[in-house]
Amino acid sequence: MRVRRGSHAILFAFSLVVVLAAAMLAMDTAWIVVARSQAQDAADAGSQAAVIVLRQTGDPTRARQAAERIVAANRIVGVPAKATTVTFGRWSQSGWGKGTFLADPVRPSAVRVEVLPEGGVIPLLLGPVFGFHDQAIRATAISSARSLQFLLVVDITGSWGEKDFAKARQASLLVLDRLRATHGPDDEIGMVLFSGRWGWEYTPLTRLSDSAAIAAVRTRWSKLNIASKAGKDTNPLDGAACKLHPTARKNDFSDPLGGCYPDMPREYTDESGTDHAVGLEMAKTMWLEGRGGGQYRAMLVLTDGKPGAIASGAGSLRAADGFVDTRWRNVVGPAPRSVDQVRTASIAASNAMWNDLRVHSWVVSLVAEDTMLTKMVQGDGWFLRTSNPADLGPLFEQVISELPLPLVE
Repeated sequence: MRVRRGSHAILFAFSLVVVLAAAMLAMDTAWIVVARSQAQDAADAGSQAAVIVLRQTGDPTRARQAAERIVAANRIVGVPAKATTVTFGRWSQSGWGKGTFLADPVRPSAVRVEVLPEGGVIPLLLGPVFGFHDQAIRATAISSARSLQFLLVVDITGSWGEKDFAKARQASLLVLDRLRATHGPDDEIGMVLFSGRWGWEYTPLTRLSDSAAIAAVRTRWSKLNIASKAGKDTNPLDGAACKLHPTARKNDFSDPLGGCYPDMPREYTDESGTDHAVGLEMAKTMWLEGRGGGQYRAMLVLTDGKPGAIASGAGSLRAADGFVDTRWRNVVGPAPRSVDQVRTASIAASNAMWNDLRVHSWVVSLVAEDTMLTKMVQGDGWFLRTSNPADLGPLFEQVISELPLPLVE
């Protein structure tokens, strides 16, 4: 029998080379996976930073700088990351999370960022043993802020009183100014008013980037007040409600023309009650007309009262007066309508806007609390009641600050 000396040593050495090669391959593969993940994280962070700055400032240069700064703060397995390409455009939506990036430097709302490690490659750990020294790494991310449509739906029934409603007016202007300062290129804002069985489109959905149109909106909102009564407000600054004409002339709006607040819709004395549903129906009409893919729709409802029944004769005095207000589009609710019917219709309208249009609804109430108000909340919204009119500004600002910035990547 022949003894084959050293054969096991040869086999062991050969096996060791194979094992080491496999270990090196595994280590470098894991190294590359980590590098690609870190590059993608840097690209995601850079594109998100850019789109946020673009939304806040409308300035692509500052957005580009934000992307480059955020990316440069990252490392890819120890190698400095670099944003090699920052492209501005828009996201053509074909379904949530799906779509196409289209370059559009004129009215951008999306940013695509490409990231490489400095030099374009990362060094391998054990690859040089076999002649492989580095690996190219590249990552791309697209972030796009969906455009915002924001509607304020405001109760202007006389139960407010002029003094308290002044705080509501200030809060509304705060919303306008805040959104104006941070708007995206396609963001829109509008306002609905409601009183009794009437809902009015006070200002249509208006693009915040249109300076002239928004200036006109602000001028109109600065005149916001409770619904006009037939009477005369002898001192608009004292915070007191206007004084009606003597009983025989309570519905005579001729002195002054339009009653106490001629820039506001009229409310005749037979039009008492509070039908929140008519304001929501007017809002729904506006949403449907402005419907667009990928938009985030937010509705803030402000009221100072519980639902109030609408009498069967509501509107007869207006009809007898022959008054038709052509200043604003409107919807008219049914008469009579009981409190329970107002509740049912208001909740149904809010639910329909959520189910059909994904309208996120916030409700803020001064003093009054009712199960209907909490059930009108939808999506990201919430309900909050306060007894202090001075709280309205901070509450409105809280809603604006909490609006999410949905991103596509």
